[in-house]
Amino acid sequence: GQGGGTAPHLNIVEDLGVCCELVDVGPAVGLRAPRFTSAPSSTDGGGGGSAYKTDPRGQRVPEYIESYVLIGMKNGAILFLDALNHFEVQMNFQATNGIVMDLKYRRRQRELIVLGQDLSHTFASIRIWRLPDMDFLGEVTNMRHVSCLGISSSLNFFAVGMHDGNVRLFNHDPEAAEVREIVKSGESHTLSVSALCFCDDLRLYFTTSVDGRIKIWDYEKRLIRSIALNLSSCAVVPGPLPGDVIISQNFYLLTVPKRIWNEDDVLETMRAEFEANANEDIPENIIDEIIQQKSQALAKLQHQQSTHHNGGGGGGGGGGG
Repeated sequence: GQGGGTAPHLNIVEDLGVCCELVDVGPAVGLRAPRFTSAPSSTDGGGGGSAYKTDPRGQRVPEYIESYVLIGMKNGAILFLDALNHFEVQMNFQATNGIVMDLKYRRRQRELIVLGQDLSHTFASIRIWRLPDMDFLGEVTNMRHVSCLGISSSLNFFAVGMHDGNVRLFNHDPEAAEVREIVKSGESHTLSVSALCFCDDLRLYFTTSVDGRIKIWDYEKRLIRSIALNLSSCAVVPGPLPGDVIISQNFYLLTVPKRIWNEDDVLETMRAEFEANANEDIPENIIDEIIQQKSQALAKLQHQQSTHHNGGGGGGGGGGG
């Protein structure tokens, strides 16, 4: 509903929403047709031929900018509420047969990633669509006891946390329309994973758990750092700087800057150790051995060519005599 002359608000009574996400749709890919076809006058600050509209704050914005609040519902539907048009419901999309537990939007690829759960709260699925036409791109099904979802904002990675403390990392290939697990499930926490987020700049992701720890992993699922907290946290999001994270604890938000968990450049040190361990079985003189083998093979080939040439010349001389 909307109060007279006040800021718009939404009142959903039935099929309560479970989660929400903000979606911005760029030019020429909108969910709806333009509502304003006439160009504003020069006194309104508009450009020639450009369509404008008024947002809830009374400001004029270009018509092609579309912002939506997406609400995942208990009945498996997703409501698209037009944030620039008094939160009108523009679309009611049935995403799953169970409950929409979480949804994320990857703005660069215009991909909507939805975590759905069956009514028994046992099996979960991940489904991916591309806006605005809701083209189906892929899915992962029959996952048991999923607790949370996190996505990479610029890469095709996403991950799910499990109630048993495990984290599973996936890669989505939109061209092949397939989703594959790139890191097998392994123990990450002793209790349920409560939240996770990605830091693409450092190729890391962060996980929090009911066990009261926040852990930092690289994309090969190697543990970089484990930090013990005084309380468990229920959410984690990227901070303002690469490597910073913000976590929630009860009524408070706690910022964990990179300089805290990356003390003494532990990230660079561990990555150097990983690379060294990966090459520890290679002999130090491997290059010399390869060069020596090439030299021997070349010398042998030259000897064979020389022998063949001498033999052929002798035969030719005999024929001439």
